[in-house]
Amino acid sequence: MALNDNALFLFDNLADSAISLTASSAEVNMPVSNLQNTQRSLVWRSTASFAQTFDLTLNGSDYSHIAFVDHNFPQGTTVLVQGWSDAINGTNEVFNVQLDPWSYDTNFANKLIGASGVYNGPNDGYLQPVFVIDLAGVHTAAYVRIRLDNTTEYYYQFGRLFVANAWQPTYNMNFGWSMVLNDNSNYKKTAFGNEYGNILPNNTELNLTFSWLNNDERDELAVRRLLNGTRKPIIMQLRPNGTAERMYMSLYGRLKNLPFSSNFPNTTISRIQFSEDL
Repeated sequence: MALNDNALFLFDNLADSAISLTASSAEVNMPVSNLQNTQRSLVWRSTASFAQTFDLTLNGSDYSHIAFVDHNFPQGTTVLVQGWSDAINGTNEVFNVQLDPWSYDTNFANKLIGASGVYNGPNDGYLQPVFVIDLAGVHTAAYVRIRLDNTTEYYYQFGRLFVANAWQPTYNMNFGWSMVLNDNSNYKKTAFGNEYGNILPNNTELNLTFSWLNNDERDELAVRRLLNGTRKPIIMQLRPNGTAERMYMSLYGRLKNLPFSSNFPNTTISRIQFSEDL
């Protein structure tokens, strides 16, 4: 649970190993099973607008957050997430959280997502929103329903559904962390000097130093690194309680490296390298 504004990590996506995942509608070539593929460009898309529902049955493991990667939810969408211990829409409700993905900064949505506030503006395809919902506690409720609702006649789509238990250090990363924005487009010149090439999405790489991990945090992070490796994608938020920074500082990608070194007694330095998936 995000108790503070320290960097937050979501490892081990429980949605990928869910017992069942269904959607109220899906385009033929964009099924709900695409949400369980680590490739973010394989998306689920609804066949209709207004209300859409997902029913998810998990295996009883701990989780504290649910996230949507590369969503196109129009401004004014409400996202309702409910969990039960007995059945979908059962009698033993464990949590009930409702949020607007754009409520934290309306101007940011208006300026960068399009004048109408719909995700079809000039940055469509380049801005990759990751919407993370804090469920205000650690839960094991196996039955989850997600409802998307708006008054706009517009289809929904997103690339990944992520359900995980968050890890946060007691002390945040040091000043001096670095972010690199990579332009992956390829350009060449013809014999007459004209440029041509492929325009590809940018991705972000981060280097973060955490100098004050206690022994328990170091051990938990090391175990998560061993289990996750560099092959499983994670979600990282630099500012989980921030405003518009959730748009470009909430990232879906993979750990590149995680070296540890000694500091003072009972503390460990960790330097985390992270690369955003395209």
